[in-house]
Amino acid sequence: AQVLGIRGVLVQTGKFLPGDLAKVPAAPDDVLATIADLPKLLDAS
Repeated sequence: AQVLGIRGVLVQTGKFLPGDLAKVPAAPDDVLATIADLPKLLDAS
């Protein structure tokens, strides 16, 4: 997403493991514990 100039958001659910964040090629702009937090994030933008 970031390569295209799009905001990247990582959601820490499903298959996410604590070490996964260090493995992503580009750090996400935001990290959410659950997708339910997305509306709050979007409202804050």
